[in-house]
Amino acid sequence: MGKLSDHSTLPTRTKQRTLLVFNRPAALKRMDQDEDLLDLYLVSFVKGIEARLAEVNCALDRGDAEALEMAAHALKGGAAMAGAERVSEAASRLERMGQIGDLAEARTALAQLGLEMEYFLAELSQLSLI
Repeated sequence: MGKLSDHSTLPTRTKQRTLLVFNRPAALKRMDQDEDLLDLYLVSFVKGIEARLAEVNCALDRGDAEALEMAAHALKGGAAMAGAERVSEAASRLERMGQIGDLAEARTALAQLGLEMEYFLAELSQLSLI
């Protein structure tokens, strides 16, 4: 058997971490381990969710890729700060769609974002954080 001369044709293994609905340790780290600050942030984030989702929805209704990118980016960052990893990832997908101007699957991606948000809110509720 001969040697492979071009290693770029070999499959690349990547170690992917499972995203959590709510990663409290990561959120606490972002808040300098301040539990009270995290609690305040979570309340603020939850109160603003409807407005953020409305911005995304309005951008889609207008077919405005740039507005979608900006609204999804804001939601992605807020979710990351809150430890809502799956929400942040779903928002990131919408942000990328806005960046490249491909809105064909954006409604499906928005539905997935809504579902991830429901999971996040349910987990916060179960933990008595909201």
